[in-house]
Amino acid sequence: MNQLRSRTLRRLFVLFLALAPTGTLLAAPPVSLNEDDWFVVKMQDKKCGYMHATTRTVGKEVLTQSVMALEIARGPSKVKISVDQKYRETLDGKPLGFVQTMNLGQIPVTVRGTVKGKQIELVTTQGDAKQEAMHDFDPEIKFAWGLRLEEQRHGIKKGTSFNAKTYESSL
Repeated sequence: MNQLRSRTLRRLFVLFLALAPTGTLLAAPPVSLNEDDWFVVKMQDKKCGYMHATTRTVGKEVLTQSVMALEIARGPSKVKISVDQKYRETLDGKPLGFVQTMNLGQIPVTVRGTVKGKQIELVTTQGDAKQEAMHDFDPEIKFAWGLRLEEQRHGIKKGTSFNAKTYESSL
């Protein structure tokens, strides 16, 4: 079961990255940013869900949120999956924190991450259970807005590629 869940989470993360909006590339950090994008999620050319992505500035922070909801048929049963990811970053793309809520069953799992220097504090809750941990955090890691800024620095011409470190709490 854990291997199936792990593979499912990896596939959802790859799907999330493939569907995440790149939006308009900006010449400088925005004074005000308010983006609202909707997507249809398809599997085998059939609609199985949606994704709603928003990016906005609040003061000197960029808040990015992606909500994805899927319904997949597994034999006679339908499995509902939802993922709500929220990222907080500085205007120049420095990660501050995130909250991710994943619902793969009856009780959602929420992971809250707060960057504290070269460490990240993770608080995971599921129902009444709560687990706290501190982990090393690579300062080169980028969240959603930082990845968009990295894309801007490298350009989007055909054949352009670059490597970037990112963080996914569920993997």
